[in-house]
Amino acid sequence: MVPLLAVTLLLAAGISPTLAQFKCANINAAAERRDAIVHPAYYKRRGAPKPVDVYFHVTSTEAHKDRITDTVVDAQFKVLQSTYQRHGFELKLVNVSRIVDDVAGKGFYDADRVITDQEAYMSWRRATRRGGYDALNVYFFSDLNEFVGGQCNLPTNATAGTDAFYQDGCWINGDTMPGLGPRSANGTGMSSEGHIAVHEVGHWFGLLHTFEGVDLCDEVNDGIADTPAIATPSWGCPIGRDSCPGLPGLDAIHNFMDYSSWSVEAPNHCSNASIC
Repeated sequence: MVPLLAVTLLLAAGISPTLAQFKCANINAAAERRDAIVHPAYYKRRGAPKPVDVYFHVTSTEAHKDRITDTVVDAQFKVLQSTYQRHGFELKLVNVSRIVDDVAGKGFYDADRVITDQEAYMSWRRATRRGGYDALNVYFFSDLNEFVGGQCNLPTNATAGTDAFYQDGCWINGDTMPGLGPRSANGTGMSSEGHIAVHEVGHWFGLLHTFEGVDLCDEVNDGIADTPAIATPSWGCPIGRDSCPGLPGLDAIHNFMDYSSWSVEAPNHCSNASIC
């Protein structure tokens, strides 16, 4: 799946800046694509905690090369590690690379939010990706479009050396990392404190959005048996929301694979607390 396509569809949807602040650029997987979702690490969930090698690629423009500090990187990894450890994965940060390049730091997008030089983009991915297909590569961009949170490719049977292999991984807006936030008044309204990466990495493990489905209130939904059917994404902290009243269960607004707020300071505290 090419990131360009997902972002193009997102921008074409005309989503308002307020709602787009935590928009994942992954598009819904077609029914036939769901059956093809496979990943070696994903099927290791049974039994003892399983190790997953992680490679961070901090990619910045010259102007913002000092924004994503080592402290921010460490905090981001701790968010990922602590979350997935509860679900049977031992994430190990093998290496953190730093790339300073005014084109790469923007995710290779031009002023019109389009990747025009696909050849340069793929050459860069081939040069930077590390590990096998069971290794998680996460790219953090200092100057990605401020209305896009990130994206992760869903797992497939990619063969080493193919474009699909090198495109595997996640790209994340650096603004969503712990302690950071919008670069301008037009940017995202609040920081996700690193939880956008948790959501996106869920896709890498094969998890779909909680509101996934061919039709509204699709009983198949995200393919997880105990996830209640959800018609549309949740925004904010809608405690008690039931978008599919004809089917069992309230909307799983605390699930990381929804779009609800990462943390809302209110009497009924709401924070995404689980991934499945």
